Amino acid sequence: MRIYIPEVAVSRLEEKRIVEHYSKSRSTSLVISANGIFRVKDDEISRLKIQDVHVTETSIGKFRALIDNSKWEVDEPWFQIATEHTHETTIKKEYIFREGARVNLIVEERNGKNVDFYFSTNEDIDMLGIREDILTFLSQLKFC
Repeated sequence: MRIYIPEVAVSRLEEKRIVEHYSKSRSTSLVISANGIFRVKDDEISRLKIQDVHVTETSIGKFRALIDNSKWEVDEPWFQIATEHTHETTIKKEYIFREGARVNLIVEERNGKNVDFYFSTNEDIDMLGIREDILTFLSQLKFC
């Protein structure tokens, strides 16, 4: 699941404050056309579909949090890209507060500029430690 903190603008995010928690980066390449959204990975093209789920709202400390359980799924292999399309490469930088943590901070970058950030976990938001880790990240980023 993705957990967004809408009150905090991505432009205010200073990664230098959490550089010691950097874990890894990965690149995602998407092609957007009238035929759909496609992922290019290892020289293979797959059309994607979204499994959309209603976004819920909760609070984490003094922050409003939006919880999004939507997922991208591979629909089918694809072999041609329409002439008219847009290509988008996103670098996802992952930060982990401590080894074995169940929540990560993901910062998305396009064209050398941060465009989004969210917390990612496979656990329930109410599981012990999830909210605390999010608040710790927000504190280290000087948002609380």
